[in-house]
Amino acid sequence: DQISNMIDYFCKISPQIKNIDKINIDTADNLLEYINIVKQNEFSFKEIPEYTENFLENIREEYDKDFDEYLLDVSCAGCERRIRNEDELRRAVGEYVHIKTREFEEDGYLKSFENGKVTVEYMDKTRKKAVTVNYDDIKMIRYAVKF
Repeated sequence: DQISNMIDYFCKISPQIKNIDKINIDTADNLLEYINIVKQNEFSFKEIPEYTENFLENIREEYDKDFDEYLLDVSCAGCERRIRNEDELRRAVGEYVHIKTREFEEDGYLKSFENGKVTVEYMDKTRKKAVTVNYDDIKMIRYAVKF
């Protein structure tokens, strides 16, 4: 079918893709088809728009004329998952996060994690600010989605 052909085509042009699964769900109104893309390594949040645009460009060129109407919904499993330890925190430097301490709760970019200190840059209305806190003072830190 058309969706399977699209999947095969995208796998050929994207060698870093490990596999793509198609999931069909029957509803009262119509058949919903989901495509789940699995990369060899995890997708970074910065890669999701790039892969989405790449997927759309290639699919439009090859298959768009075959579809009457469709909706593309892009999501990432665990996109607001907790950062559980120091290793995960090091890997998250540069990412958009939500951080909570006893005195502070905000969304911003994780700028650094060095010598037990965590620095997050955030916007206070129209001004860019930064806060540095001790790792041990963090009640919770997780990835966040910026809209």
